[in-house]
Amino acid sequence: MKKFFVTYSGFNKRFANFFYVTFAVDARAAVMQVVETYLDVFVQDNGDVLDCDGHLMASADDDRVRYDCGYFEAQLIGC
Repeated sequence: MKKFFVTYSGFNKRFANFFYVTFAVDARAAVMQVVETYLDVFVQDNGDVLDCDGHLMASADDDRVRYDCGYFEAQLIGC
């Protein structure tokens, strides 16, 4: 497991100055831990992530999740 720092870069005031530290196997897993905790998302069988309206938030191979004109992204901490 690796340590990641997850941030949000969009306009949603709920997540202004948001950061979260978590342990995961990779950046996508770290982002998904956070997104699944705070948002209603639906992970499809092919790995795509949809919001409650069926809009695509992330493709199966994306390391970041789109939300309200921004992204949840993870950065590896340390080595």
